[in-house]
Amino acid sequence: MGGEREIQISKTTKTTEGTTLGTLRCHEKSGEIHFHDDTNKRKVAIPTGEWFKLYERLTAEAPNQVQYADSTNQTLLSIKSKIHKSKSGETILDLKTKIKPLKIAPDFAALQKFTRG
Repeated sequence: MGGEREIQISKTTKTTEGTTLGTLRCHEKSGEIHFHDDTNKRKVAIPTGEWFKLYERLTAEAPNQVQYADSTNQTLLSIKSKIHKSKSGETILDLKTKIKPLKIAPDFAALQKFTRG
């Protein structure tokens, strides 16, 4: 729908094209990884290098949580890894994800403008 290597993520479906994170859609475009919550019309765009740093932190140990604040789209992505047992007794590593609206405070906006020019 929006870029290269797009994946749909659902808790029960894995495809040869990737994995789905709850109700989020994710793809790579123009040097960024985009996460979309199509139901709530929210998007988080993360520079690819920054995403790989977040992913390394997320997978370093479980359970763990990472967050990314996208000030341009005024959204916050939260991904939490979790371990649970299935009904058959298997240990499963899973994810809980969400994108929430984010209000940018004037002081943060001023610092960002100063830094980015």
